[in-house]
Amino acid sequence: PGRRSWVLLRAMVESLSPMMKPASARSIVALSAVAVWLSSCQVSPATKVAAWEGRVTPSAWLVASRGEVVTTGLRVNEDESLNDPDVAFAGRIELWRDAWGVFVDGFRVRVSTDVDVTGVRGSNPLNVPRRVAFDAEIDVVQLGVLHRLVGTPSFGLEGAVGASFSDVDGKLRFGPVSEEWVDVHVGMLATVRLSETLEVALRGGLEVDDATPLAWSLAASASWRLGERCSFIGGYRAFQMDARSGRNWYLPIVSDFDVLLHGPFLGLRWEF
Repeated sequence: PGRRSWVLLRAMVESLSPMMKPASARSIVALSAVAVWLSSCQVSPATKVAAWEGRVTPSAWLVASRGEVVTTGLRVNEDESLNDPDVAFAGRIELWRDAWGVFVDGFRVRVSTDVDVTGVRGSNPLNVPRRVAFDAEIDVVQLGVLHRLVGTPSFGLEGAVGASFSDVDGKLRFGPVSEEWVDVHVGMLATVRLSETLEVALRGGLEVDDATPLAWSLAASASWRLGERCSFIGGYRAFQMDARSGRNWYLPIVSDFDVLLHGPFLGLRWEF
């Protein structure tokens, strides 16, 4: 179309050129060429760069926990069932542009339960009660980069790489329980669309750090589309935390924190 416009404009100018000064004719030809070139550079709607897309997913997570914490020379054995769960508030935000994206994911839970206490080697050096209250606030925030590896109407596969920040702030009758650490986060998400409204997904992740044992997370979910932008989501999630500070056994700080958080969750996802 640009070439045809240029030919027509040139023919019109040449037909009028006997009545115009040479300089005026050349100016009109030059301006016409610039106008045609600019019009040919306009981007059609089909070739425009894709805009940013986002997903926001707040959720509530019913958490049971089990594991052990070594602190102040004592071993705390925790085992809380789903009969008396704690409630975690969780959320995930994703921003996508084409096949690349960024994410922030996190949760906060307050674990309150009675725990069994023994010495590190089976003794009880501080003569504390064998059964005491354990109360801890656990915060985890993950952030990083996403990449869409497969994106078909019926199947999707995404990879994630980033950092995971964990903070434990709690107390026992005989001292505080506190620790914070950073891991490298590597994760994958596989989704299968069963219908126009129903989708199932499996998300897994590893928390890698050369100073602590390998930790992992796993979530299986199903989502039901309520409208063009909103979906209801529910499933089961497990998050294992493992940190070893390597500090003195008898200081009032965590030397070993190995706890598994697990339970069902419900949430809403909004896309924009």
